[in-house]
Amino acid sequence: MNPTSDNATCEKIILADSLGVRLYYCPNCEVVELELGSISIRLSPSSIQSIANIMMKASLRLDTVYQHPMPARPVQAERRDEVDISEAQQRVVKPQLVH
Repeated sequence: MNPTSDNATCEKIILADSLGVRLYYCPNCEVVELELGSISIRLSPSSIQSIANIMMKASLRLDTVYQHPMPARPVQAERRDEVDISEAQQRVVKPQLVH
């Protein structure tokens, strides 16, 4: 990333804009800016591509969990730092629309 010393030289190009999420690209800075509501994160283009790949994998996995929900297990009083993947798949997740 090559941040410029003066924001006036930034030429933000809108890459995507939907439901309070925006992606801009500045060719002068070589930066992609991800806006999530009032939060703004500046990343390299390769980072955005990696995040997009991870989100797509998570979305596909979530689809699988929804298609084959397993019965929820009772919550144990004992807390563990690591969650077993098979245990995580058994939890029922309800989607929430975020504005």
